Amino acid sequence: MSATLSPLMRLNKSLSDLAWGLRYSRPRASHLLRVDAIRFMVAWARYTYLARSHGLRTFSAATPGVVDRTVEHNLKGLKDLVVVRSEMLLHPLSVIETVSADSKVLSVGPRTEGELLNLVAHGFKKSNIRGLDLISYSPWVDLGDMHAMPYADNTWDVIVLAWVLAYSDDWEQAAREVVRVARPGAAIAIGVEYNPRTDEELTAEAGYQIGAADRILSTDQILKLFGSSVDTVYFTHDVQPSRHDEVGSIATVFSLRKEGV
Repeated sequence: MSATLSPLMRLNKSLSDLAWGLRYSRPRASHLLRVDAIRFMVAWARYTYLARSHGLRTFSAATPGVVDRTVEHNLKGLKDLVVVRSEMLLHPLSVIETVSADSKVLSVGPRTEGELLNLVAHGFKKSNIRGLDLISYSPWVDLGDMHAMPYADNTWDVIVLAWVLAYSDDWEQAAREVVRVARPGAAIAIGVEYNPRTDEELTAEAGYQIGAADRILSTDQILKLFGSSVDTVYFTHDVQPSRHDEVGSIATVFSLRKEGV
């Protein structure tokens, strides 16, 4: 799926998704969240209320591995309450046979509730979904660091890392933490941005380096981080050579094998 759909194309897609859901499955209120405009309104209303009533909190004890200025940069992105690009991961994730509405889902680095609402829209129960981020205004999102997650071993059936590995200087440690807190057979969904612009160009525009100096350039690179823990690869999406001059997405969904568990 293109990450650069026009607003009209996004609206048409959202309405098509909603119509499909209403026709082929039991209608639920959560289906309305498939419509970008509705998801935005719900997320914005909750953000406006929760940020004022609970305040905006940040995690100040980040362990080594978090890229400098990550919190500062992502505070600027709080207005992205629709999180359209997460659809690339959530669509294939939601049709895996071993994944169900009762699966316990962890979203790492959602930044806002938009991605969590999108998980609800794709059939996961709200009560089984948690977020983990260095920023939180929501009781639905725990403050914490992906390099040292505040969860017990073998806790989650599904773990989503949508466009968050770019803020890590230690991908291997982040992968080890995913393996640790995931249950055997868990579904792991990971997406990163592909950007043809150089670090120098991006730094000149922002005034500081955004994310890690090293970049992930393929799904093979993601899968190698997990080594022998990768079981079934359900979905991969790499940027085609003919589109290497455009901003795009790299994404994969796979199941996890845990030795000795």
